[in-house]
Amino acid sequence: MKTNSTRLASFLLAIVLLCSSCASGYKAVKPEAFYYNAQTETDGIAFNYKYDVYGSTGNKKYAKREKKKLIQVVAVKIINNSGRILDASQDIQYYVGQQQVMPVAPEVVHSLIKQSTPSHLLYLLLFPVTLTSTTTVNNMETERNSFPIGLILGPALAGVNMIVASSANQKMLQDLKDYNLANRKIMPGETVYGMFGLSNSGYNPISIKVKE
Repeated sequence: MKTNSTRLASFLLAIVLLCSSCASGYKAVKPEAFYYNAQTETDGIAFNYKYDVYGSTGNKKYAKREKKKLIQVVAVKIINNSGRILDASQDIQYYVGQQQVMPVAPEVVHSLIKQSTPSHLLYLLLFPVTLTSTTTVNNMETERNSFPIGLILGPALAGVNMIVASSANQKMLQDLKDYNLANRKIMPGETVYGMFGLSNSGYNPISIKVKE
């Protein structure tokens, strides 16, 4: 007596996993915890910045999306030693090289680099997959048993990955909102930390100018 198991399930599962990679969770970004090695001072304003925010915090999915979408999320540290109240939106201008750039709004950054959730529906392609075993005696099939494993794995993998991706995207957006410097008042002597996107900066040096 001999029992054989089909390898169809393993084959199809490998194809699906290659077509739709697993979702990734999100690790909180805290600009105040970064070490800043790029600093300039203009009109009493000390400015520090850091590229590769997501890559350095283990959020590799978002780091890859940044490169694909030609947007860079930057963490900044601003110290107001000017003796006057500054409006981060009105009084501070950002430059990459000689070109003035505008911070990209949190919602726009989110829409560009968020993880896809519908793509995980590809796991439903596992629906028809079954595990089948056959028993043969003297080269004649005497028994065949099948188990519809795809009916369990498909919805489970799709559901879990969609939940993980959606949750991670919301946490990423919340971080961007929490550290959004738009309309932020910076008092004399105050240090503030922020995070925003820049379109196609090429990771070139960033500087600021302060309006009179």
